[in-house]
Amino acid sequence: MLKPGTRIKMTMGYRGAKGVITEKIKSKFEFYAVKLENGINIIVGPSAFEVE
Repeated sequence: MLKPGTRIKMTMGYRGAKGVITEKIKSKFEFYAVKLENGINIIVGPSAFEVE
């Protein structure tokens, strides 16, 4: 589990885009709300990014 504020870099979809985890989604799966530096907010799983 990653904490809000963790800096990430996308590896799928928005590959290369950087952002920050804003919250853990309430789900039995490990999904996170992420705000990317380009202003887009997305929901992603841990396979879609790497921690910086």
